[in-house]
Amino acid sequence: MCCCGCMAMPVEIPDPASAPAREPFRLTGRHVLVIFIAFFGIVAAVNGYMMRQALQTMPGLDARNGYDVSQRYNAELAAAAEQDRRGWKTEIRLDRKGNALELALSLSDRDLRPVSGQRVKVRFAHPASRHLDREATLSETGRGRYSGNLPGIAAGQWSLILTIEDPADNLPLYTSRNRIELGS
Repeated sequence: MCCCGCMAMPVEIPDPASAPAREPFRLTGRHVLVIFIAFFGIVAAVNGYMMRQALQTMPGLDARNGYDVSQRYNAELAAAAEQDRRGWKTEIRLDRKGNALELALSLSDRDLRPVSGQRVKVRFAHPASRHLDREATLSETGRGRYSGNLPGIAAGQWSLILTIEDPADNLPLYTSRNRIELGS
């Protein structure tokens, strides 16, 4: 009988010495191989993901390599000297209409006479993503006056690239690149 007056049943406590012994963990070559493969598999998967993200968000440089740039260098210097010799002046006005921009350009020579009959192209290049770039060819609305409309131009920093070409041979006669900030 127990001290409280109830009938207690005897309980057998197992002897630790009689319990079956557990074999200690042993690191085998198979374990090391699995750990090694899992570690490098995770590293490769993370590297693949990071590389994919990098290529999707930054398309790379404009030039393929330095050799291509060096081969065009003298031609670009000559074109810049010819552009300076011409002495053309441009004035561009941008008006926001919702999510679109209306562009008005006036083109004049050194003596402020209007320059007509040219093909005028504008490109708004987004600094972070080429997918957002927009281009338009402006139409001539008067002597030396050109205008056009560009939809889908969001507020923010842009590069405005203006190219004026000779319509007869499509060679660029004037190029201008300016960084602008568009409001909403």
